[in-house]
Amino acid sequence: MVSTVALIMSMDSTALFEGLARCMPVWVADTTVNAPLKHVLSAERKLLSITWFPLKQGEQLGDAAVRISFSLDDHYNGDAQAEGYKTLLVFGASFASTTTAELGVLGFKHVEPAAFGFIAAK
Repeated sequence: MVSTVALIMSMDSTALFEGLARCMPVWVADTTVNAPLKHVLSAERKLLSITWFPLKQGEQLGDAAVRISFSLDDHYNGDAQAEGYKTLLVFGASFASTTTAELGVLGFKHVEPAAFGFIAAK
């Protein structure tokens, strides 16, 4: 069972990306800032759960993070897993006051800002 998922909207640390990708599923925004991460772990990629997703034209990172959270929920909850994931780590997107209400729809009861972005827990 997957208990934690990382959502990377913006990250410049390849070492942090490597560590996260070896421990949990990682979803990464396909942006120019994140482009260097595409070549990290290329030899291990088949054994890891790394998903790249596009941003919509003009979409803000925080808005995209909430939008993609619904896709994450479809993938890691419901029919995909009996218990689903419990924690979402979001890197590179700012926490907004509306984030808590938007993620509450997915069952997240606690959402708090962090130095790297924000954490949501069910």
